[in-house]
Amino acid sequence: MTGIRKIIVEEEGVGPLLKLLKEAAMPNAQIAAAFALCNLSDDQERIREIVDHSGVPLIVQVLGDSSMQVQIRVASMVARMAEFDRVAGGICQGERD
Repeated sequence: MTGIRKIIVEEEGVGPLLKLLKEAAMPNAQIAAAFALCNLSDDQERIREIVDHSGVPLIVQVLGDSSMQVQIRVASMVARMAEFDRVAGGICQGERD
């Protein structure tokens, strides 16, 4: 599975996944994108890719504006990001180094 995750990042798939996550009119697409991003969030390099694509402000927006199903998946992603990357965890909690 790690190979698939690497390919998604190498082929610049993070940006399109974040774009899908933003689409509130398509909750099923949001859930699928959140699930994929959560699965990418088990490695510091991939987490930084999400952060570098301005993923954190989008994640915060989605947590406030989306359906409960989407919020649950995105909250899992935030927890996973915090677990695997100290800097991303601080950003997700509003802290700065």
